[in-house]
Amino acid sequence: MIGTIHDRFVDNDDAAILTALSNIFNPTVRKDDKVSDVEVAAEYLCSLGFESCREDLSLFLGYLHSLVDSGNRTIRGSRDAANIAMKKQKRSVGFY
Repeated sequence: MIGTIHDRFVDNDDAAILTALSNIFNPTVRKDDKVSDVEVAAEYLCSLGFESCREDLSLFLGYLHSLVDSGNRTIRGSRDAANIAMKKQKRSVGFY
């Protein structure tokens, strides 16, 4: 089975994309450390037809980390960050 899993992920960027998305929504990872993650995720999202995804991700990170840096205690983990992104998306046409 290990060989099958290895074969599944070796020829594509699934692992890199999942890692990037995980890091983007992880509030404990510093914003400056997410630059390459934003590039990987944006490239993937743009390939799916999401326009201005790079800008949206950057704006989301700015918003998320402004909450974290201000000491907002509602952001404890990735789930909280994802919930904020979904709530914010429902209120506006773009992300931020």
